[in-house]
Amino acid sequence: MPGPSGILATISASGAPNGSVGSDSARHIGAYCAVGSLRRAAELLHPHQSSVARRLEQIGRKLGVALSEQDGPVRARLGFILWRLSDGG
Repeated sequence: MPGPSGILATISASGAPNGSVGSDSARHIGAYCAVGSLRRAAELLHPHQSSVARRLEQIGRKLGVALSEQDGPVRARLGFILWRLSDGG
């Protein structure tokens, strides 16, 4: 599994033009990192919980982070914070 800097590199290189992360991916991972649970992220984003779960699973695969594993959410949160601090968001 990549560490936070590896996640940062993947976020920076994924999805959208000019190496920026797609806004949909950023919204989903950002909501999940902010609230810490799928249910609460779905409430915040307004789609069904299964849609948020599926999207986060896709993002996790792309980042090489299993969000369902014990350290997955922490790695995702650190990577997202680093991405935001690096002027990605």
